[in-house]
Amino acid sequence: MFEKLNRIAIKLYSGCNMNCSYCFQKYSDKYSPKEFQDYESLYTFLKSCEIEENVIVTFCGGEMTLRPDLIIKCQNKVFKKLERQFDVKFEYAIISNGTNIDIMFDLFDKRVLNHKCCNVSWDGLYSSSLSRHTSEQFSDDYFKNVITKIGSSDYNDLTIVHSLNPSTIDYLFDSFKFMIDNGCKSFGYYPIHEANYTTDFCKKFENELIKIYQYIIDTRYESNFYNLLMMNYKQDENYFTCTKLGHNYYINPQGNIYPCIYLGDHNAYCLGNIKTGVNKELQDKFINDYLIYPDCDYENCKCKVCGECNAACYVNNGNLNKKFKNLCEIRTIEQGVYDRFKELLIPIFKRSLKEEDVIKNAQKLLFKKCDLEIVSNISKQPHIEELRNWK
Repeated sequence: MFEKLNRIAIKLYSGCNMNCSYCFQKYSDKYSPKEFQDYESLYTFLKSCEIEENVIVTFCGGEMTLRPDLIIKCQNKVFKKLERQFDVKFEYAIISNGTNIDIMFDLFDKRVLNHKCCNVSWDGLYSSSLSRHTSEQFSDDYFKNVITKIGSSDYNDLTIVHSLNPSTIDYLFDSFKFMIDNGCKSFGYYPIHEANYTTDFCKKFENELIKIYQYIIDTRYESNFYNLLMMNYKQDENYFTCTKLGHNYYINPQGNIYPCIYLGDHNAYCLGNIKTGVNKELQDKFINDYLIYPDCDYENCKCKVCGECNAACYVNNGNLNKKFKNLCEIRTIEQGVYDRFKELLIPIFKRSLKEEDVIKNAQKLLFKKCDLEIVSNISKQPHIEELRNWK
């Protein structure tokens, strides 16, 4: 782990113009924005790191379309200099809430960002009114217009991601149908790791997912529906691992280094600072804590991919491997629905549906069995009580 990096994440600006009901970023960071400034130390630090030939750099917010100038500034002061000195190619990404889609398109046009590495979050037809707590400026119709713009643009394969939450689950199929009908080519959904997904929610999810699959089959709509494509992966021995931990550093506005964004946003497992570098003892402790089998029935689990966030487990449960176990039923439903429709889907997705390991590095990791030490992290998910009591 951490021998070579293939991802780097930097929080350039923490301000945001939305207040999503499940966001894990602290309120103070959103409304009293912090800005990254120490580009010289960042350049010196990254110059000392072992990195792959191709690296994805994610510029994190907040909402980065509020400060696109910082993206260009960081590229010029750090990454273009590194490309001139070393045999490395950087691709640049952001995850946006979609409020400034024209700014994103402009950054794509200028090749500042690679649209195929970027995501736009959208919680469906009623996301503004039901789950994202926006101002009147950003209404449900505003975001519907964003989706139609994406679908009719040269960037219709920009990935749109929809959270699984009880406020909008009843409209999951309608929202996916809207994306398909408007020409969007890349989309999917993602779970909220800290959530409590009830049996009633899971039944609704299953019904909505069946309708999505049936509509794709009826329209023969080939797309990058990443949740569907993931179901055809072979199960890896250590399927419960995170695909990013150990290959990524996250750097916050103060220059502190963390294993990932979630840990960094909760000041957990700091590995050092860009001025002084990575503390090897702290990094080795993180690796040792990570390489422990989780407290779940992993030996008998049939999930192809677990996906439960180790970082969220640490921050809220006190250990990287103390699972919420809230995704077990979701993953079982996904596999069951996929298996039901698989033979009808293969002719539509024949160019995409091929078996491969989703976690290519997991086989190199040796896990051990031992009791989990529970610690108390000072910072918690700000919505944790609400998420654990979702109905």
